[in-house]
Amino acid sequence: GNVRELENVIYRAVVLARNPVIQLQDVPLDVAIPETGARLAEDTGPPLRDAMGQFERQYILRVLERVGWNVSRAARDLGVHRNTILAKLSAWGLQRPSSADGRSLSL
Repeated sequence: GNVRELENVIYRAVVLARNPVIQLQDVPLDVAIPETGARLAEDTGPPLRDAMGQFERQYILRVLERVGWNVSRAARDLGVHRNTILAKLSAWGLQRPSSADGRSLSL
């Protein structure tokens, strides 16, 4: 269990990393800043559906940035059909950035 959990944390950090070296901001918050049970009970964060939507958006956009906005490659890396990514971008009101490096999109 713990080894699989560690593998997942490292995989997510590698995918989310903006640089070749993983930084603290690339590590999921629940690992970087562990919470106690009492603190979790007091959390007044967004509802689960909203939090999942925010994570999904950030995750997909980071993968797209990593692959230079190649939707087909991002879809392969994410394990989804490219139409899924295109539909989500459309729902978010986003288009591929105009620059070749994929970094001109302002969020």
